[in-house]
Amino acid sequence: MNNSVKVSYKGSSVRIANTNINSMISNSSKVIFTNNNFQRTIDRLHEIDNTDCEDNEDDWGATRPTRYAWQHGLEILHKIKKSMLSGFPLGFASLNCDGGIELIWKNHDIKNEIRLTIPSCNKINMSLYIRNYSNENSKLFAKPSVDLIVKALQFLYQ
Repeated sequence: MNNSVKVSYKGSSVRIANTNINSMISNSSKVIFTNNNFQRTIDRLHEIDNTDCEDNEDDWGATRPTRYAWQHGLEILHKIKKSMLSGFPLGFASLNCDGGIELIWKNHDIKNEIRLTIPSCNKINMSLYIRNYSNENSKLFAKPSVDLIVKALQFLYQ
């Protein structure tokens, strides 16, 4: 099933998809999954909150994640870990200008990446962006389930 809706976001058109994840991500290389990767991903989430800045905002936006983004990011990482059958892939964390968080997983061998955007507040939906650099076949999933995120991560590194 391949249903999608075109939406305008910040002046650009974005296609929000409900598609078969298998058709989205191409074959990928073998990566070792470990529970140590889970702790390293959590540590990277801590790094974006560990700042010497006294203010929560500067000229470029938020200097640390909002409480909502922080808690939701930790919860979703624990849910992903619980659902992963073969360990946990190493992820990175990035701070959005509004205090939201992006969790990022990359497979450089096949030039694919997954970006899970944790919003700064509960009024904004979480999203999953899967980018395939080799064939420019990228998809954005609004309100992804943990099951979809896990499937995307497993196919990214199968």
